[in-house]
Amino acid sequence: DEYSSMGAEVAEEEKKGPISIYEELKTKRSLIPDEYSSMLVWGTAMLLHFYIQLGAPFAKMVPGLAELAVKPPEEKKVTVADLQRAERAAMRAEQEAEFEKTQVEDAVKAANEKREQDLADAKASKAAAKESIVSNAAGKFEERVAKGKALLQAEPDAGEGVVMLRLRAPDGGQFTRRFSINATVAQVHGFVDVERFTEANKSGDPQAALALLAEESFHLVSTMPRLVLKDLAVTLEEAGITNSCALILKPIVEE
Repeated sequence: DEYSSMGAEVAEEEKKGPISIYEELKTKRSLIPDEYSSMLVWGTAMLLHFYIQLGAPFAKMVPGLAELAVKPPEEKKVTVADLQRAERAAMRAEQEAEFEKTQVEDAVKAANEKREQDLADAKASKAAAKESIVSNAAGKFEERVAKGKALLQAEPDAGEGVVMLRLRAPDGGQFTRRFSINATVAQVHGFVDVERFTEANKSGDPQAALALLAEESFHLVSTMPRLVLKDLAVTLEEAGITNSCALILKPIVEE
């Protein structure tokens, strides 16, 4: 029955001892029964509550009672103005966070754009430098070709004192022309330069092709008889070319 149950609770609380009840009353100030370990502790808490409401007379005279008789601070009531202030503060904090995030994103974007622009500028600068080198080299070869044209005379008809030369370049190009045996080796070089200049201008990248030709110097070499025409000032006859033959363009390799 009810009395037996309450007696059992009292007995249980007595097992816990006064310190356990004291600590529970010290940490809890709720008036809700379910928040306490027993009805006895809740009843004691109710008595303590009313005692505090009366002003807790003589509390200092009883050891430990002064600590229990401390009136808990009243909870501040939240007003509409408080809620509005809190809402504005939260909104402001959110805006500041978004602003900082945008600043970081803008800084990262600007850094990436600068890096890409620097790479593009470096690439363009490198390409311009290469183009300048190629253009200068091509210009030098054009000057060489102009000099070769100035040396060339009209191609003679077949006959005495005229030889047919078949010239083969390292890149596979082949050129054929009649020359007087009194023509100089330099004139043959001029003819070769003119022909190779014409072929280079038919390629996909004339400037690059001409630049490669500008870097190449060569000797005319005959295999039969074995002759190397190094002196550009001598005539074909003086160099030993008196009959039609094939000549190979042998690149001069600088040691």
